[in-house]
Parts: sequence; structure tokens; C-alpha cells
Amino acid sequence: QYIDTMIRHHRDALEAGQLAATRAQHAELREGAAKLVSSQQRQITLLRAWRDRWYAGKANAENLHLAGMTRLDKAALASLSNEAFDRKFIDLMIPHHQCCIVMAKEAFGKVEHSELKALSQQIMDVQQQEIDRLNGYRAAWGGGR
Repeated sequence: QYIDTMIRHHRDALEAGQLAATRAQHAELREGAAKLVSSQQRQITLLRAWRDRWYAGKANAENLHLAGMTRLDKAALASLSNEAFDRKFIDLMIPHHQCCIVMAKEAFGKVEHSELKALSQQIMDVQQQEIDRLNGYRAAWGGGR
């Protein structure tokens, strides 16, 4: 369930990141989004490989109600440009990353494979760094809440 749901969660971030990598007003946000796309794609590939190895032939167990699972409103993001796009991307990605941390924490103590446990810790660390970076942009660019 964790693997299938995390793949879905990462796909949402990857798609939003692809938009931001080309449409964000601020170069720092475009560069960060490109890195996000790359890291999310790597993790999706890894998760799929583990799923194929450990759970081959099992039905998809994606759980949209799993702790931390959220969906990004990519249509709202795609309709914006310039500063409004940047603000909306930040406003969407911070809670998305926070939810990813919740999901990884929940799974951390329950997963049976040490590789998946290590990835969960990495996800928690990297997502928190991303949240901190995005909050810094929000403050610097006058979009504080």
C-alpha cells in the first residue's frame, strides 16, 4: 500500500514540478523544480522496481486515504503565470511535502524491507529540506502567510 500510494503521490509532485521547471518566474524555483522532477522520477523508478521484485502479480494497493495522501490541484496551477504561478506552486507544494513526511513517518515503523525503511527516512529528510527552501522563497518574495 505504501509503495503504490507513494508512487501516486510522487507522480503528482513530478507533474507539478514539470510545470514549474518551465513556467516559474524565479530561476531558483525553476531550478529547484527541475531537481524535484529528477529526484521524484528516480524514487518512482526505485519503488516500481521494488514492487515488481517483492510483490509481483499483486493488485494495485493504492490508498488515497492513507495518512498523508493528498492530491495536487495541477489544473489551478497550470492556469496561472508569473508571480501568481510561483506563489501557487509554493502554496501547493509545502503541504504536499508535509503530507509526504506524514506518510513516510507512518510507514517507517511498519515496512518489512530495510531498503524501503531507508528510503522513507530519506524522503522525510529531503521533503523537510524542500519545505524549508520553499518557505524561504515565500518569505523572500513577499508571499508569507
